[in-house]
Amino acid sequence: MANVFFSYSHADEALRNQLEIHLSSLKRQGVISAWHDRRILAGTEFDKAIDRNLEIADIVLLLVSPDFIASDYCYEREVNRAMQRHSEGNARVIPVILRPCDWHDLEFGRLLAAPTDGRAITKWPNADEAFLDVVKSIKAALRELRRGDPAGIACKQAIAVPSVSHPLNRASSEIGKPVSGDDRDSNSVVYIVHDVEGPVHLEGKRVVVQSGANVHGDLWGEDIIILGGGRVCGNVIARDRVTIRKNGMLIGDVTAASVSPEDGSTLKGGVYIRKKPNPE
Repeated sequence: MANVFFSYSHADEALRNQLEIHLSSLKRQGVISAWHDRRILAGTEFDKAIDRNLEIADIVLLLVSPDFIASDYCYEREVNRAMQRHSEGNARVIPVILRPCDWHDLEFGRLLAAPTDGRAITKWPNADEAFLDVVKSIKAALRELRRGDPAGIACKQAIAVPSVSHPLNRASSEIGKPVSGDDRDSNSVVYIVHDVEGPVHLEGKRVVVQSGANVHGDLWGEDIIILGGGRVCGNVIARDRVTIRKNGMLIGDVTAASVSPEDGSTLKGGVYIRKKPNPE
C-alpha cells in the first residue's frame, strides 16, 4: 500500500475533498492510504505529525493554487522537503493544478503536472473529468513506483512470527479511533494488518506490524516488531524490545529496554533506552 500525502492550502479544502473522493476506488482496493493535516488528532503536535507523514509518503500531491504558493508553511516546509525526497528517489511529487496561477517557474515547475497539460481543474468544463484525469496520473505513478520500488511499497518478505494472534478487526481500525487490548496476557500477540490512525495501546502484548500496515499514531506494547513493508509514524514505547526488520520503517522516537533495527530498515527519531522493569 502506498502512502499519499496532500500538501495544500486550507483555502482549497473543498477541492482537496473532491480529489480525495475521486481516489476512493484506490483506497477501497487497498492500493493507497491518503493523509492530510485534517487527520491530526487533538493534542498531537501539529508540525511533528506533518513531518512524520511527509517522511513516509510514497506520493506527495502538491495542490497548487495562488493561496498554496503564497503560503510560507506549504512552500518552505512541505514543498522543499517533498522536492528533496523526490530528487533522492524516495518519493514521487505530482503537482496538481487546482486554480490558475504562476507556477511554471517555481521549483516544482519542471515536473509534469496534472491534469493534462497543467490545465487548472477549475478551468475544465466538467470538474469530475478533471479529477479523473488526475487520478489516472496518480495510477500511472503508482505503477512506475512498483516497478522501481523506491520507497519499498512493493516489498514482500516472509518472516516467521508466532502462530497465536488476536487480529484487529476493521471496525477497530477506523480513522481517529484509538485501539486497545482487552486482556493483559503477556504471551498473546496482536497483528496489525490494516491502516490504523490514532494511539494504539496494547500494553502487555507482543505487537507485530505486518507488511502493508501503516500505524499513524503512538504505539505501546510489551514487545514490538515492525516487519518489512510495515510502517509506524509516531512514537513507539515498549516495555521490552523494539525490532525493525529490513524494509520496515519507523518515523518517531523509540523508548524501550532494547532497540534492534536491521540493516535496510529505516529509523528516523530519537532512541531512549530504559531499564527493563523486573517481572512481577
